[in-house]
Amino acid sequence: MKVGLVVRRFSSCRGGKEHWNVQMAEFLVQRGHQVHIVTANFDPADGALPVVRHVISGGHDSMRFAEEAARCLRGVSLDIVHDAGDGCFCNILQPHAGSLRSLTRHKLRSYPVWARPLKRLLNAFSARQRSLARLASRQAAAPIEAFIAVSNFVARGLVEFDRIPAERIRVIHNGVNTERFSPANRVLYRRAIRDWLGVDERTTLLLIVAHNYRLKGLEPLLLALTRLVRRNRPVKLMVVGGNPRAWNLRIRWLNLSDHVHLVGRFRDAAPFYAAADVYVHPTFYDACSLVVLEAMASGLPVITSRFNGAAELLEPGVDGLIIDDPWNIQALQQAIELASVPEVNREMGIAARNKALQHRFGKVAESVLRLYHELLGKEDVPGSFNACVPTRAAKTF
Repeated sequence: MKVGLVVRRFSSCRGGKEHWNVQMAEFLVQRGHQVHIVTANFDPADGALPVVRHVISGGHDSMRFAEEAARCLRGVSLDIVHDAGDGCFCNILQPHAGSLRSLTRHKLRSYPVWARPLKRLLNAFSARQRSLARLASRQAAAPIEAFIAVSNFVARGLVEFDRIPAERIRVIHNGVNTERFSPANRVLYRRAIRDWLGVDERTTLLLIVAHNYRLKGLEPLLLALTRLVRRNRPVKLMVVGGNPRAWNLRIRWLNLSDHVHLVGRFRDAAPFYAAADVYVHPTFYDACSLVVLEAMASGLPVITSRFNGAAELLEPGVDGLIIDDPWNIQALQQAIELASVPEVNREMGIAARNKALQHRFGKVAESVLRLYHELLGKEDVPGSFNACVPTRAAKTF
Protein backbone atom coordinates (compact mmCIF):
# COMPACT_ATOMS: atom_id res chain seq x y z
CA MET A 1 0.00 0.00 0.00
CA LYS A 2 1.20 3.51 -0.81
CA VAL A 3 0.37 5.84 2.09
CA GLY A 4 0.85 9.59 2.23
CA LEU A 5 1.24 11.29 5.61
CA VAL A 6 0.76 15.06 5.56
CA VAL A 7 2.16 17.12 8.44
CA ARG A 8 3.77 20.57 8.45
CA ARG A 9 6.68 19.43 10.62
CA PHE A 10 7.91 15.86 10.58
CA SER A 11 10.01 15.47 13.72
CA SER A 12 10.24 13.06 16.62
CA CYS A 13 11.35 15.83 19.01
CA ARG A 14 8.57 18.34 18.45
CA GLY A 15 5.03 18.17 19.82
CA GLY A 16 2.61 15.27 20.04
CA LYS A 17 1.31 15.59 16.47
CA GLU A 18 4.78 15.49 14.96
CA HIS A 19 5.91 12.60 17.14
CA TRP A 20 2.73 10.63 16.34
CA ASN A 21 3.38 10.88 12.61
CA VAL A 22 6.98 9.72 12.95
CA GLN A 23 5.77 6.68 14.90
CA MET A 24 3.06 5.97 12.32
CA ALA A 25 5.58 6.19 9.50
CA GLU A 26 7.86 3.75 11.33
CA PHE A 27 4.96 1.35 11.88
CA LEU A 28 3.88 1.43 8.22
CA VAL A 29 7.44 0.94 6.96
CA GLN A 30 7.87 -2.05 9.27
CA ARG A 31 4.66 -3.50 7.80
CA GLY A 32 6.09 -3.24 4.32
CA HIS A 33 4.10 -0.24 3.09
CA GLN A 34 5.56 2.57 1.00
CA VAL A 35 5.29 5.81 2.96
CA HIS A 36 5.32 9.29 1.45
CA ILE A 37 5.85 12.25 3.79
CA VAL A 38 4.48 15.61 2.64
CA THR A 39 5.95 18.27 4.91
CA ALA A 40 7.54 21.71 5.04
CA ASN A 41 10.15 20.63 7.58
CA PHE A 42 11.70 17.17 7.66
CA ASP A 43 13.88 16.83 10.77
CA PRO A 44 17.37 15.59 9.72
CA ALA A 45 17.44 13.50 12.91
CA ASP A 46 14.69 11.33 11.40
CA GLY A 47 16.49 11.01 8.09
CA ALA A 48 17.25 7.32 8.52
CA LEU A 49 13.58 6.43 7.96
CA PRO A 50 13.18 4.83 4.52
CA VAL A 51 10.33 7.08 3.35
CA VAL A 52 9.72 9.15 0.24
CA ARG A 53 10.04 12.82 1.12
CA HIS A 54 8.06 15.62 -0.47
CA VAL A 55 9.40 18.79 1.17
CA ILE A 56 7.26 21.75 0.14
CA SER A 57 7.04 25.45 0.99
CA GLY A 58 4.46 27.24 3.09
CA GLY A 59 5.53 26.05 6.51
CA HIS A 60 4.85 29.45 8.12
CA ASP A 61 1.31 29.88 6.81
CA SER A 62 -1.48 27.37 7.29
CA MET A 63 -3.39 28.03 4.08
CA ARG A 64 -0.29 28.23 1.93
CA PHE A 65 0.97 24.89 3.25
CA ALA A 66 -2.42 23.28 2.61
CA GLU A 67 -2.45 24.60 -0.95
CA GLU A 68 1.11 23.44 -1.63
CA ALA A 69 0.35 20.03 -0.15
CA ALA A 70 -2.69 19.67 -2.43
CA ARG A 71 -0.62 20.56 -5.49
CA CYS A 72 2.03 18.04 -4.49
CA LEU A 73 -0.48 15.26 -3.86
CA ARG A 74 -2.20 15.71 -7.21
CA GLY A 75 1.06 14.64 -8.83
CA VAL A 76 1.55 11.50 -6.75
CA SER A 77 -0.36 8.24 -7.06
CA LEU A 78 -1.24 7.03 -3.55
CA ASP A 79 -3.74 4.59 -2.09
CA ILE A 80 -4.45 6.57 1.08
CA VAL A 81 -3.64 10.12 2.14
CA HIS A 82 -3.76 10.68 5.89
CA ASP A 83 -3.54 14.33 6.92
CA ALA A 84 -2.56 15.41 10.44
CA GLY A 85 -4.85 18.42 10.33
CA ASP A 86 -2.67 20.68 8.19
CA GLY A 87 -4.48 20.31 4.84
CA CYS A 88 -7.71 19.01 3.38
CA PHE A 89 -6.81 17.09 0.21
CA CYS A 90 -7.00 13.67 1.80
CA ASN A 91 -8.99 10.55 2.51
CA ILE A 92 -8.54 10.81 6.28
CA LEU A 93 -8.19 13.97 8.33
CA GLN A 94 -6.84 13.62 11.85
CA PRO A 95 -6.83 17.08 13.46
CA HIS A 96 -4.51 16.31 16.36
CA ALA A 97 -5.45 19.55 18.10
CA GLY A 98 -9.16 18.96 17.54
CA SER A 99 -11.54 21.71 16.50
CA LEU A 100 -9.87 25.10 16.05
CA ARG A 101 -12.93 26.87 17.47
CA SER A 102 -12.92 24.64 20.53
CA LEU A 103 -9.18 25.12 21.01
CA THR A 104 -9.48 28.90 20.70
CA ARG A 105 -12.26 29.03 23.28
CA HIS A 106 -10.26 26.97 25.78
CA LYS A 107 -7.08 28.95 25.10
CA LEU A 108 -8.80 32.11 26.29
CA ARG A 109 -9.36 30.52 29.68
CA SER A 110 -5.61 30.18 30.16
CA TYR A 111 -5.39 33.99 30.42
CA PRO A 112 -6.48 36.07 33.43
CA VAL A 113 -10.07 37.31 33.17
CA TRP A 114 -8.95 40.91 32.64
CA ALA A 115 -6.76 39.92 29.65
CA ARG A 116 -9.33 37.85 27.75
CA PRO A 117 -11.10 40.73 25.90
CA LEU A 118 -7.70 41.97 24.68
CA LYS A 119 -6.74 38.47 23.56
CA ARG A 120 -10.02 38.14 21.63
CA LEU A 121 -9.26 41.43 19.89
CA LEU A 122 -5.73 40.35 19.01
CA ASN A 123 -7.08 37.06 17.63
CA ALA A 124 -9.51 38.96 15.41
CA PHE A 125 -6.63 40.87 13.81
CA SER A 126 -4.15 37.99 13.74
CA ALA A 127 -3.19 36.89 10.23
CA ARG A 128 -2.25 33.49 11.61
CA GLN A 129 -5.65 33.02 13.26
CA ARG A 130 -7.45 34.09 10.10
CA SER A 131 -5.41 31.62 8.06
CA LEU A 132 -6.19 28.82 10.50
CA ALA A 133 -9.89 29.71 10.46
CA ARG A 134 -9.99 29.62 6.66
CA LEU A 135 -8.30 26.22 6.69
CA ALA A 136 -10.76 24.87 9.27
CA SER A 137 -13.68 26.01 7.10
CA ARG A 138 -12.16 24.34 4.03
CA GLN A 139 -11.62 21.13 5.95
CA ALA A 140 -15.22 21.05 7.14
CA ALA A 141 -16.47 21.49 3.57
CA ALA A 142 -13.99 19.18 1.82
CA PRO A 143 -15.02 15.70 0.55
CA ILE A 144 -13.03 13.91 3.24
CA GLU A 145 -14.12 10.31 3.80
CA ALA A 146 -13.26 9.96 7.48
CA PHE A 147 -12.12 12.04 10.44
CA ILE A 148 -10.06 10.54 13.23
CA ALA A 149 -10.68 12.10 16.63
CA VAL A 150 -8.02 11.26 19.21
CA SER A 151 -10.63 11.40 21.99
CA ASN A 152 -14.35 11.70 22.59
CA PHE A 153 -13.57 15.22 23.80
CA VAL A 154 -12.27 16.06 20.32
CA ALA A 155 -15.16 14.28 18.59
CA ARG A 156 -17.68 16.41 20.49
CA GLY A 157 -15.83 19.56 19.44
CA LEU A 158 -15.80 18.54 15.77
CA VAL A 159 -19.55 17.93 15.86
CA GLU A 160 -20.43 21.03 17.89
CA PHE A 161 -18.12 23.63 16.40
CA ASP A 162 -17.31 22.33 12.90
CA ARG A 163 -20.59 20.56 12.16
CA ILE A 164 -18.81 17.36 11.11
CA PRO A 165 -21.39 14.52 10.90
CA ALA A 166 -20.81 12.11 13.77
CA GLU A 167 -20.95 9.11 11.43
CA ARG A 168 -17.81 10.35 9.63
CA ILE A 169 -15.79 10.47 12.86
CA ARG A 170 -13.79 7.57 14.29
CA VAL A 171 -12.45 7.89 17.82
CA ILE A 172 -8.97 6.38 18.10
CA HIS A 173 -7.14 7.50 21.23
CA ASN A 174 -3.42 8.19 21.15
CA GLY A 175 -1.05 5.39 22.05
CA VAL A 176 2.38 5.18 23.65
CA ASN A 177 5.62 3.27 23.19
CA THR A 178 5.62 1.26 26.40
CA GLU A 179 9.14 -0.03 25.81
CA ARG A 180 10.74 3.37 25.38
CA PHE A 181 8.73 4.75 28.32
CA SER A 182 8.97 2.28 31.17
CA PRO A 183 9.60 2.10 34.93
CA ALA A 184 12.76 0.18 34.01
CA ASN A 185 14.31 3.52 33.02
CA ARG A 186 14.56 4.47 36.68
CA VAL A 187 17.57 2.20 37.11
CA LEU A 188 19.28 3.95 34.21
CA TYR A 189 18.42 7.60 34.77
CA ARG A 190 16.78 8.42 38.10
CA ARG A 191 19.83 8.95 40.26
CA ALA A 192 21.81 10.81 37.56
CA ILE A 193 19.03 13.29 36.78
CA ARG A 194 18.18 13.97 40.41
CA ASP A 195 21.86 14.46 41.28
CA TRP A 196 22.20 16.87 38.36
CA LEU A 197 19.26 18.88 39.69
CA GLY A 198 20.28 18.55 43.33
CA VAL A 199 17.09 16.73 44.35
CA ASP A 200 17.30 14.08 47.07
CA GLU A 201 14.96 11.11 47.47
CA ARG A 202 13.09 12.77 50.36
CA THR A 203 11.88 15.48 47.98
CA THR A 204 8.84 14.94 45.75
CA LEU A 205 9.88 15.85 42.22
CA LEU A 206 6.99 17.02 40.05
CA LEU A 207 7.25 17.03 36.27
CA ILE A 208 5.52 18.77 33.38
CA VAL A 209 6.58 18.30 29.75
CA ALA A 210 5.21 21.03 27.49
CA HIS A 211 6.02 23.49 24.71
CA ASN A 212 3.13 25.91 25.22
CA TYR A 213 3.53 26.58 28.94
CA ARG A 214 0.49 28.81 29.30
CA LEU A 215 -1.93 26.46 27.55
CA LYS A 216 -0.67 23.42 29.43
CA GLY A 217 -1.23 25.06 32.80
CA LEU A 218 2.22 26.03 34.05
CA GLU A 219 0.87 29.20 35.72
CA PRO A 220 -1.66 27.42 37.99
CA LEU A 221 0.97 24.74 38.66
CA LEU A 222 3.41 27.42 39.86
CA LEU A 223 0.72 28.92 42.08
CA ALA A 224 -0.02 25.49 43.58
CA LEU A 225 3.71 24.96 44.10
CA THR A 226 3.90 28.30 45.95
CA ARG A 227 1.27 27.04 48.41
CA LEU A 228 3.13 23.78 48.93
CA VAL A 229 6.40 25.59 49.59
CA ARG A 230 4.71 27.87 52.12
CA ARG A 231 3.50 24.76 53.91
CA ASN A 232 7.11 23.51 54.00
CA ARG A 233 6.38 20.53 51.77
CA PRO A 234 9.58 18.96 50.37
CA VAL A 235 8.69 19.45 46.72
CA LYS A 236 10.33 20.69 43.52
CA LEU A 237 9.16 21.07 39.94
CA MET A 238 10.96 20.10 36.74
CA VAL A 239 9.78 21.75 33.51
CA VAL A 240 10.91 20.03 30.30
CA GLY A 241 10.38 21.39 26.79
CA GLY A 242 9.61 24.76 25.26
CA ASN A 243 11.50 28.00 25.75
CA PRO A 244 11.87 28.60 29.51
CA ARG A 245 13.52 32.03 29.37
CA ALA A 246 10.24 33.92 29.25
CA TRP A 247 9.18 32.39 32.56
CA ASN A 248 12.33 33.11 34.57
CA LEU A 249 11.00 36.47 35.77
CA ARG A 250 7.66 34.98 36.82
CA ILE A 251 9.39 32.24 38.79
CA ARG A 252 11.62 34.76 40.57
CA TRP A 253 8.57 36.93 41.33
CA LEU A 254 6.93 33.95 43.04
CA ASN A 255 10.15 33.22 45.01
CA LEU A 256 10.36 29.78 43.42
CA SER A 257 13.85 29.97 41.96
CA ASP A 258 15.09 27.27 44.38
CA HIS A 259 12.13 25.02 43.67
CA VAL A 260 11.74 25.09 39.87
CA HIS A 261 14.16 23.60 37.34
CA LEU A 262 13.57 24.88 33.80
CA VAL A 263 15.30 22.15 31.84
CA GLY A 264 14.33 23.30 28.33
CA ARG A 265 13.97 21.19 25.22
CA PHE A 266 15.38 17.67 25.04
CA ARG A 267 14.95 15.13 22.26
CA ASP A 268 14.27 12.30 24.71
CA ALA A 269 12.05 12.98 27.72
CA ALA A 270 12.23 9.39 29.01
CA PRO A 271 15.06 10.11 31.53
CA PHE A 272 13.02 12.92 33.09
CA TYR A 273 9.96 10.72 33.61
CA ALA A 274 12.31 8.24 35.27
CA ALA A 275 13.56 10.91 37.67
CA ALA A 276 10.12 12.28 38.62
CA ASP A 277 7.63 11.16 41.28
CA VAL A 278 4.40 12.77 40.02
CA TYR A 279 3.41 14.03 36.57
CA VAL A 280 1.25 17.19 36.71
CA HIS A 281 -0.50 18.48 33.57
CA PRO A 282 -3.29 20.95 34.52
CA THR A 283 -3.94 21.81 30.89
CA PHE A 284 -6.59 24.20 29.63
CA TYR A 285 -6.84 22.15 26.44
CA ASP A 286 -5.34 18.93 25.14
CA ALA A 287 -6.88 16.73 22.50
CA CYS A 288 -5.32 13.60 24.02
CA SER A 289 -1.99 14.39 25.60
CA LEU A 290 0.83 12.06 24.58
CA VAL A 291 2.97 13.21 27.48
CA VAL A 292 0.31 12.02 29.92
CA LEU A 293 0.43 8.57 28.32
CA GLU A 294 4.23 8.62 28.40
CA ALA A 295 4.17 9.46 32.10
CA MET A 296 1.71 6.66 32.79
CA ALA A 297 3.84 4.19 30.83
CA SER A 298 6.79 5.32 32.94
CA GLY A 299 4.87 4.36 36.08
CA LEU A 300 3.99 7.85 37.31
CA PRO A 301 0.72 8.94 38.92
CA VAL A 302 -0.82 11.58 36.67
CA ILE A 303 -2.73 14.73 37.57
CA THR A 304 -4.53 16.43 34.69
CA SER A 305 -7.68 18.39 33.93
CA ARG A 306 -11.00 17.38 32.43
CA PHE A 307 -10.06 19.47 29.39
CA ASN A 308 -7.60 16.77 28.35
CA GLY A 309 -8.88 14.00 26.10
CA ALA A 310 -6.42 11.65 27.83
CA ALA A 311 -8.46 12.08 31.04
CA GLU A 312 -11.00 9.73 29.44
CA LEU A 313 -8.46 6.94 29.87
CA LEU A 314 -7.97 7.56 33.60
CA GLU A 315 -9.84 6.04 36.50
CA PRO A 316 -9.74 8.86 39.10
CA GLY A 317 -8.19 7.79 42.35
CA VAL A 318 -6.81 4.59 40.83
CA ASP A 319 -4.26 5.52 38.14
CA GLY A 320 -4.54 9.30 38.26
CA LEU A 321 -6.40 12.37 39.46
CA ILE A 322 -8.56 14.77 37.45
CA ILE A 323 -9.30 18.38 38.40
CA ASP A 324 -12.34 20.19 37.02
CA ASP A 325 -10.71 23.59 36.61
CA PRO A 326 -6.97 24.33 36.19
CA TRP A 327 -7.52 27.65 37.99
CA ASN A 328 -8.73 25.83 41.10
CA ILE A 329 -5.34 26.13 42.79
CA GLN A 330 -6.52 24.53 46.03
CA ALA A 331 -7.80 21.44 44.22
CA LEU A 332 -4.52 21.18 42.32
CA GLN A 333 -2.50 21.54 45.51
CA GLN A 334 -4.55 18.85 47.24
CA ALA A 335 -4.17 16.50 44.28
CA ILE A 336 -0.39 16.92 44.37
CA GLU A 337 -0.31 16.26 48.11
CA LEU A 338 -2.39 13.10 47.71
CA ALA A 339 -0.30 11.75 44.84
CA SER A 340 2.85 12.43 46.88
CA VAL A 341 1.85 10.11 49.74
CA PRO A 342 4.28 7.17 49.34
CA GLU A 343 1.70 4.36 49.45
CA VAL A 344 -0.71 6.21 47.14
CA ASN A 345 2.13 7.17 44.82
CA ARG A 346 3.32 3.59 44.51
CA GLU A 347 -0.14 2.07 43.91
CA MET A 348 -1.20 4.76 41.44
CA GLY A 349 2.08 4.40 39.55
CA ILE A 350 1.59 0.65 39.13
CA ALA A 351 -2.02 1.15 38.00
CA ALA A 352 -0.95 3.89 35.57
CA ARG A 353 1.63 1.58 33.99
CA ASN A 354 -0.96 -1.18 33.61
CA LYS A 355 -3.39 1.24 31.99
CA ALA A 356 -0.72 2.45 29.55
CA LEU A 357 -0.05 -1.14 28.51
CA GLN A 358 -3.64 -1.24 27.25
CA HIS A 359 -2.90 1.73 24.98
CA ARG A 360 0.31 0.74 23.22
CA PHE A 361 1.02 2.68 20.05
CA GLY A 362 1.06 -0.53 18.01
CA LYS A 363 -2.56 -1.18 18.96
CA VAL A 364 -3.51 2.35 17.88
CA ALA A 365 -1.63 2.00 14.59
CA GLU A 366 -3.45 -1.27 13.90
CA SER A 367 -6.77 0.53 14.33
CA VAL A 368 -5.68 3.21 11.86
CA LEU A 369 -4.49 0.57 9.40
CA ARG A 370 -7.87 -1.18 9.61
CA LEU A 371 -9.51 2.12 8.71
CA TYR A 372 -7.23 2.39 5.66
CA HIS A 373 -8.31 -1.07 4.50
CA GLU A 374 -11.95 -0.30 5.22
CA LEU A 375 -11.87 2.79 3.02
CA LEU A 376 -10.04 0.98 0.24
CA GLY A 377 -12.46 -1.95 0.50
CA LYS A 378 -15.46 0.17 -0.42
CA GLU A 379 -16.90 -0.79 -3.80
CA ASP A 380 -16.99 2.85 -4.88
CA VAL A 381 -13.40 3.56 -3.81
CA PRO A 382 -10.75 2.48 -6.35
CA GLY A 383 -7.26 1.68 -5.16
CA SER A 384 -5.67 4.92 -6.33
CA PHE A 385 -6.10 8.08 -4.29
CA ASN A 386 -5.99 10.23 -7.39
CA ALA A 387 -8.84 8.22 -8.87
CA CYS A 388 -11.00 8.00 -5.76
CA VAL A 389 -11.09 11.66 -4.80
CA PRO A 390 -14.26 13.27 -6.21
CA THR A 391 -13.72 15.79 -8.98
CA ARG A 392 -14.75 18.64 -6.71
CA ALA A 393 -11.70 17.98 -4.53
CA ALA A 394 -9.61 19.54 -7.28
CA LYS A 395 -11.63 22.72 -6.75
CA THR A 396 -10.93 22.88 -3.04
CA PHE A 397 -8.37 25.65 -3.56
